[in-house]
Amino acid sequence: MSKWEEQLAAAAPREQFQLFRKMGVVGRLHNFVNAVCISHKRREAFNEVQQEVNNELLYSFSTLELRQDGGIRWNSVYLMLLRCLELKTSINRFIRQQRELTDALDDPEDTEFNALHDRLSEDDWEDVKELVDFLQAPYEMTKRLEGNNSVSGFGSLWQTLPNLQALWAHYSDARDLTSSSYLTSAVSLGLEKLNTYFDTLIMTPDVSFYAIATLLHPKLRFNWFQSHWKNFPQWYKKARKSLEKVYNEYLAADAELDESQQLQLPPLTRRKLPSGSNYDDLYERTMAVDIHLLTNNNKKRQRRVGQLEEYFESLVTDLTTGSEKDLELLNNPWAWWLQIGRNRYPILFKIATDYLSIPSTSCDCERAFSSARRTISNDRNRLNAATIEAIQLQKGWLRQGVVRSSLKDLEALVQKSDKKSDLEVENSVLNFSFSST
Repeated sequence: MSKWEEQLAAAAPREQFQLFRKMGVVGRLHNFVNAVCISHKRREAFNEVQQEVNNELLYSFSTLELRQDGGIRWNSVYLMLLRCLELKTSINRFIRQQRELTDALDDPEDTEFNALHDRLSEDDWEDVKELVDFLQAPYEMTKRLEGNNSVSGFGSLWQTLPNLQALWAHYSDARDLTSSSYLTSAVSLGLEKLNTYFDTLIMTPDVSFYAIATLLHPKLRFNWFQSHWKNFPQWYKKARKSLEKVYNEYLAADAELDESQQLQLPPLTRRKLPSGSNYDDLYERTMAVDIHLLTNNNKKRQRRVGQLEEYFESLVTDLTTGSEKDLELLNNPWAWWLQIGRNRYPILFKIATDYLSIPSTSCDCERAFSSARRTISNDRNRLNAATIEAIQLQKGWLRQGVVRSSLKDLEALVQKSDKKSDLEVENSVLNFSFSST
């Protein structure tokens, strides 16, 4: 907990109000949003102002609710500022009306601690827009990490380091370009925190699971670390040592593999890389590997190597001589290991099976608990553990297509009912029921 957070926790409500006001436009908007949201009368008055603005601008959408920051929600400050930016005209008008009412009451004490009395200038709104633009990248990276890997492709452990690297590049660019002193200070603190994260994830543990999962991405491998961590050789050396240690453990446990049957690198043939990649995008630029770092492999004599060395050194071959289908598979690590890496690197495939299935955050586990809560309702509170486990697994398998259910066919049949008469639909459902039984 920071010093400011300690002061906030020990402060009275009016002292908290002043602490947030000293934070600049973010703190003033925090006070404003809280002041509106805690009062039903103020919420109704703010909705009326929105309707007035919408009628004047010929908008057709209904009123929007303000979003409060704080709590356990990720990116809550970004979402609060984004909504305030959307409601800029309504907020300015509402504050002006409240100031007029407060001045009419002639209560200076109430004015001093009235969050609705802080008028925002155009420069303040420009600062808000700059903050929203800056915080959009952390918001998108967070969404990538909290996804369900089996459904959306996001949320796997290997994505943690590339996402942190993308944020590090984003923060570094913002530090050089921003003119706001508040944002400059925040960016500097953010960079320090990111460096702490990298050190904690890579150097602190004896074996870095995050590094191993990233190394097992067929498009990244060891060359990604060398491309993006040129100034931190101790980090990528530790990453490689982590995989080497785990590889030796799996190799020792696999008695059937004859390591003496070592693989031989094929001769390299250069081919032009596919065009159309959008490297201007922050995440795409982070996922890129510097191909020039791999050109030294052309000078090496063909030599007999083990699976781990061949996997690292064959990236240039896969990028330049693979088919279009193989190049597409490089973006889907699990599909690549199933179709290509499984036979080429059997020991590494076992490691990939274990490490690529690890979620990057606890969001998926929390979703499982939320789903189980709907299963164990008040009317079903005596289900034993084995039954709950079977129901939850069945739900997950059905949603992800692991098992097939005739209910899917029935659902597709019912969806076609718009083009049929009621009698035809009833006969089709009856025929389906008899065929299923």
